[in-house]
Amino acid sequence: MAKNSRSSGYTEEIANRICERMVEGEDIVTICKDPEMPSRRTVYRWMDEYPEFDTQCARAREGLADFEANQIALIATKCTPESAPADRVKLSALQWLASKRAPKKWGERVEIDAKVETTGTGEALTAFLAALEAKARG
Repeated sequence: MAKNSRSSGYTEEIANRICERMVEGEDIVTICKDPEMPSRRTVYRWMDEYPEFDTQCARAREGLADFEANQIALIATKCTPESAPADRVKLSALQWLASKRAPKKWGERVEIDAKVETTGTGEALTAFLAALEAKARG
């Protein structure tokens, strides 16, 4: 691709390069600032038009969250009393980003304690479930 020319045509090669860069620590905004990469609008359109690319980007976003979690460990390891205030801000931002990009892995754990009460008879529930099963079979 010629320098300073943006591509708007989807190719697996460009899709793979975008996702590889995400796993290496770049977000979509940064990647799309590269004149050799498509615009953000184009990338989001591709996500809508190519389900496999959307899935690939979702997985790459998880990789980006892992990269950010690794950065958290590096910052914490290198923290000194002098750098602690600035490091605290960096750590907080990276933790937030990782939790949003891969909430199942890096998000807050929420425990829910719930009690469910049912009304009606067991026979009514059995009949309802049988009707659902029959409907699902066609």
